[in-house]
Formats: sequence, C-alpha cells, structure tokens
Amino acid sequence: MVDSARGQLELAMKLAGAFVDCVSGPAVATPDDIVRLCRLTDELSLSAQLLPFPIIEDDDREMPRPADLSLPEIEKRFALLTEFAVIPDEDPWSDMQHIGLDLLCVLRTHENGTACDAQWEFKFGFLTHWGIHLIDLRKPLLRATRTYTT
Repeated sequence: MVDSARGQLELAMKLAGAFVDCVSGPAVATPDDIVRLCRLTDELSLSAQLLPFPIIEDDDREMPRPADLSLPEIEKRFALLTEFAVIPDEDPWSDMQHIGLDLLCVLRTHENGTACDAQWEFKFGFLTHWGIHLIDLRKPLLRATRTYTT
C-alpha cells in the first residue's frame, strides 16, 4: 500500500497506462493477457478507492480528449472473451473502450496539466463513469480467469 497521496497518484497513473497498453496492444490477446487485465481492473478499482479527492481551486479546466481507441481493434484483440460474455447486453469490448478513453484523458491531464487535476479526473471518472464500466467488465473477465487459471 502507498502512504502518500502523491505516491497513490503515481501508482494510479502507472495502472492507467498499463490498462491502456493492455487494451490497445497490437497482438491478439492470450489467456495470460486476460488474466493480467482482470488483475489490472482490481488494482485500478482499489487505487481509485484509496485516492483522495483533491481540492480544486479553478473549476474552468477542460479535460483533453484523446484519439479514439478503436472498438473493432479491441474486439479483435480480445476475441477470446466472446465465449465469456454470456449475459444479454454484456459488452466487455465497449467497456474496455470507455475505460481506456477515460484513462487516456487522465494520463494526458497528468502530462499536460497538473497532478491535482489528474487526481480529480481519475477519482471523479471512477465514481461517475469508467468505474461503472469496470464493474461490468469484471464479470466476463472473472469467468475467463476461472477457466484460464484452473
């Protein structure tokens, strides 16, 4: 566990980058990639829950919008998840895209803005958008992990 808010933010940025790298990788995902992605979702969730909300002085900031993460490319990379997305309307690929886009925005804010803004965007996004997709993504990932680790 990380002691300081600054250390927690750096861990959150490292995990955000690892998630984006995992989802946007060029090769077709292996069972090991699925297990890794499942662990990353756990770590991101815990990191977001432990990271405190910072105090923001200026609320007139704009979050940078990243280039799109290609949904067809994510679907192609994680085709292995098809057999584990068994509940109607379950779409782990779209969840990955939503999470990845939000985390890319956080990473850009961290690079080009302030650490405080990035911390706020990470925490707020978790509570209002990407955290919900993370919960939905966990279901098929857990089913797949059960298969690939036993």
